[in-house]
Amino acid sequence: MEVRIATLGILIGQLAATAFATDTVASRQATDRGRELRSQLDQDAPKWLAEFAIPSVSIAGIEDGRIVLVAAYGVQSAGVAATPQTLYNIASMTKPISAEVILCLVSKGQIALDEPMHPYWVDPDVANDELHKLLTPRLALNHQTGFPNWRRH
Repeated sequence: MEVRIATLGILIGQLAATAFATDTVASRQATDRGRELRSQLDQDAPKWLAEFAIPSVSIAGIEDGRIVLVAAYGVQSAGVAATPQTLYNIASMTKPISAEVILCLVSKGQIALDEPMHPYWVDPDVANDELHKLLTPRLALNHQTGFPNWRRH
């Protein structure tokens, strides 16, 4: 399923990148492009969902910090249409988003890759182990924290 979601994400990303390709534009132009993208998605998204056997997708377009598009396609369960409020279990897809946020903070000088993470947050599962003070963003991004892949429940 993750491959199908990633494939659909790439297709939608390509369409969105084409629609939002300019650097800075007036609000009206952003709204117009949001309408154009919505029109194109209204045509293409249902076909992509069927082609890749994906039940639903929700999409948002953001430009200059403003939401210019919100759309949902498909069903969240039998007979229930997906909406922009539909919750998705996205599993490992959060990893690249987290990595991008960390690297943006590094590029702005707000954190350093080799500074300890414990002043910001400590997972309760390792709070009593002094080794948690050695963890850095670089180690986490390189999957070198030493944590097991799955936690016990």
